[in-house]
Amino acid sequence: MVFGHSLGGHIAINAVPNLQGIKGLAISGTPPLSLPPKLEASFLPNPAMGLAFKPDLSDEELHTLAENYLSENNVNLPKVKESIKEADPLVRAFIGKSIATELINDEVEILEKTKVPVAVIQGQNDRLVNNSYIKELTIPALWQDEVKVIEKASHCPFLDNPHLFNNYLSRFLKHCFLQ
Repeated sequence: MVFGHSLGGHIAINAVPNLQGIKGLAISGTPPLSLPPKLEASFLPNPAMGLAFKPDLSDEELHTLAENYLSENNVNLPKVKESIKEADPLVRAFIGKSIATELINDEVEILEKTKVPVAVIQGQNDRLVNNSYIKELTIPALWQDEVKVIEKASHCPFLDNPHLFNNYLSRFLKHCFLQ
């Protein structure tokens, strides 16, 4: 089973066709992109979104981006800021350029064709990803035929509500390995 969050979800989707014997795919905070990408539909009009692709972030920009990954007053804010700070800044710029120049695969098509069970677990209050866009996609192998939405959670539902997130993920794992 492969799990990917945000950019990691895009990487996981793209890997699925090349992974032999994969039992399942779970994504969170990832709007699968089509070609051409419908960025205005997949992402919300949040100025912080551009910061995710900016190579060098000021302290204020770093704080703003991290805040948009979490629900308000989340105790994990310092950890998220540190994680963003430690990430290679050139990766952020490269990913943005890859999307803008369409150097990506059609992720919607990948999910439409996969036979691998797919779990989509979203934060209800994600300030970056448009949940309506994800819910409108046709994913034939979607686990239990629905996007799982975690209330009072944002872009990182596993940090905002780890108990419910882990419950969904463990049930999905059982589904993938015990069917």
